[in-house]
Amino acid sequence: QALFNVVMGEPPPGSQPPPGESIPPGESSPPEEVWEEFKATDGAVYYFQSSTNKSVWVKPTGANVRIVPGVKTKKKKKAAGVESTEAVGDSKWYRVFLENGKCYFVNRETKETSWQCPAEIAAIIDDLDGNCEAREEADYPAMMTRALQAAKVPAFAKLSDQMAKLVFDKDFIDIPVGLRESLFEECMEKLSAEKRKNNARKQKQGTFEDLLSEATLKRLISELTTVDSLARAYEHDERWAKAKPETRQRLIQAAVDATRRSSREQNAAAYRTLCRSTLEKTLGSIRKLQPSMIPKWPVMKRKLSLDKRYLAVSIADRERIFHDVVTEMAGECSAPKVQKQHHQPKVDREQQAQEFASARRRAAVQQQKQGLITFFTERIRAPWGISPDEAKAVWDEVYPSATEKIDDLDFSHWYEQYQIDLLREKRQQFAVALRQHDKGDLGPQLSFDEVLQVVGTDRRFVGVPPSELQTEWSQWREEVALPDAKESFKRLLRSASFITSDLVPRTSAWKRALSELAEDVRWDRLAHLPEERLTMVVDRIQELRSAREAGRGNLAKEIEEMQQGTQEQKQEKKDSGWKVPHAPADAWTVPLAKRPRT
Repeated sequence: QALFNVVMGEPPPGSQPPPGESIPPGESSPPEEVWEEFKATDGAVYYFQSSTNKSVWVKPTGANVRIVPGVKTKKKKKAAGVESTEAVGDSKWYRVFLENGKCYFVNRETKETSWQCPAEIAAIIDDLDGNCEAREEADYPAMMTRALQAAKVPAFAKLSDQMAKLVFDKDFIDIPVGLRESLFEECMEKLSAEKRKNNARKQKQGTFEDLLSEATLKRLISELTTVDSLARAYEHDERWAKAKPETRQRLIQAAVDATRRSSREQNAAAYRTLCRSTLEKTLGSIRKLQPSMIPKWPVMKRKLSLDKRYLAVSIADRERIFHDVVTEMAGECSAPKVQKQHHQPKVDREQQAQEFASARRRAAVQQQKQGLITFFTERIRAPWGISPDEAKAVWDEVYPSATEKIDDLDFSHWYEQYQIDLLREKRQQFAVALRQHDKGDLGPQLSFDEVLQVVGTDRRFVGVPPSELQTEWSQWREEVALPDAKESFKRLLRSASFITSDLVPRTSAWKRALSELAEDVRWDRLAHLPEERLTMVVDRIQELRSAREAGRGNLAKEIEEMQQGTQEQKQEKKDSGWKVPHAPADAWTVPLAKRPRT
C-alpha cells in the first residue's frame, strides 16, 4: 500500500494528520497543487499542471491537490496573404483576393476598405462574377496538359523555369494559383511516362532498323528492293514481326532511298576521278592551264564513253561533272601555293573578366524580370486599372524581404512593359474571337457596344479597356465583316426570283420586293448603309435589263443572218439558170398513175 501511494503521488501514512485533526501550530501547510483536467482526441482523460508544465494520465490525489476543468486556448490564426488583385471596371475601386478565398474592396483614392461590396460597383461585380464560368477541378489537369503541350515544355522541367512560356496561355491563367504547382508536377510525370513509352516504341522500331542495317551489309537492299522481296529473307525473324506493316513499308523505302543516293554519290565520285585522270593524260605536264588548251566536250565524250564509269552516271550529270573538274584543275594551276600562318590571338584577362561580369549581370536581370512577370501574372489579373505604385505596394506586402533588391524605376518599367505585352495579347485574342464567332450574331450593322455585349462576355476580356479593343473591331468591320455582308447580299439578289428587269423604283411592285428582301437577315447586315443597299438593288435590276437587251440583239442578228443567207441562195440558183419545171397542159387530165414524174 505504501509503494502504491508513492507511485500514485500520495504521501505515506502518518505524514499528514487524520481527518478532523489540525496541523500543529508552528508547522506550515504544503503548497496547493492545481491540476487541470483535459480530454485527448480519443476520449481519454489526462491532467496538466501549468506551473510545472507537466501532464500525467493518472489522477493526482492528496489534501493539497485541487482538480479544476481545463480550458483550451484558441490559437491565433495567421493572417491570410494576398493572392491577387483585380480592377473593377473604370471605377476607383479594386478588389483584393486573399489566399483563404475571401476578398475585400479598396478605394484607391480614399484608401477606404470594405468587406461588403459597395453599392456603386454592385452592378459591375455582378457582371464580372456572373460571366466567369466556374470550372470543375476535374478539368484542371486537362487544361494544364494543354498548356504544357502548347508551350513545348521539356520533360523534367521546373515550373519556375518555364513560367515565362506559360504566363500568356489561357488554360494556365484559368487554373487557380494554389493548384498550379501540384498540377504541373502531376502532368509532368504523365508526360514523362508517355515519353518513356515512346522511347520504348522507338526502341522496338530500332530493332527493325538493326535488321535493315544487317540487310544493307549483306547487300540485300538495292534500288529495286521491295517489302515482298525482303520478307522472303527475314519473314521468320523476330525483328521483322515486331514492326507494324506501315512502319516496315516506311523504313524500307527510306533505306532504299538512302542506298540510291549513296550509289549515285559513289558513281559520281568514280566518274570525277575518271575525268581528272583522262584530262591529265591528254594535257600532259602543263603547269599553266589555258582555256584554249582544254579539249571540247564532244572530243572528251568519245574518250570517256569507253569506260564503264561513264555509263554509271546519268546523262544530265556527265557534262556538268566534266566542267566542274576542268574548273578545279584550272584553279589549281593558277593559284599560288602559299602556306597560311595562323596567329593565336592574345587573351585579354581584364576584358574576359568584364565580359563574364556583364554576362552575370544580364542573367541576374533576366531572372529578376522573370520573377516579376510571374508575380504580375499570378497576383494582378487586370493591370490596366492599377498604377505601378499600387502594384509595388502589393509586391511589398507579398514579398517584404525582397523589396531592397528591385529598384522602383526598374519595377515601373517592367510593369508598364507587362501591361503593353498583355494588352497586345488581348487585342490579338479579341480579333481571333471576332473572326471565329458565329456570323449570325455578328455583323457590320452592330455598333461597338453591341459587339462587346456579344463577344466581351468572355472572361479573357474582362477588365480590358474598351478603347483598346475598338481598334480591332474597326479593322474587323472594314476588312472582314463589311465585304462579307456585301457579297452575301449580292448572292441574295441573284437568287431572288422577284427581282426582275421590269421593276421600277417608287412603285407598288418595288415596295413589295423590298419588303420581301427585308425578311432576310442579309438585308439587316447592311442596315447602317441604306443608300448603298438600295444602289446594289438598282444595279442588279440594270444588270438584268442589260442581259435582256443583249439577248434581243443577238436574236435579231441571228434572224438577219438567216434572211441574208436565204437571199444569197436564191441569187445563186438564179445565176446558175435553174428553173422550176412546169407540167404539160393536159397533165391534170391524165390518170394519176400515168402522170409523168417531174
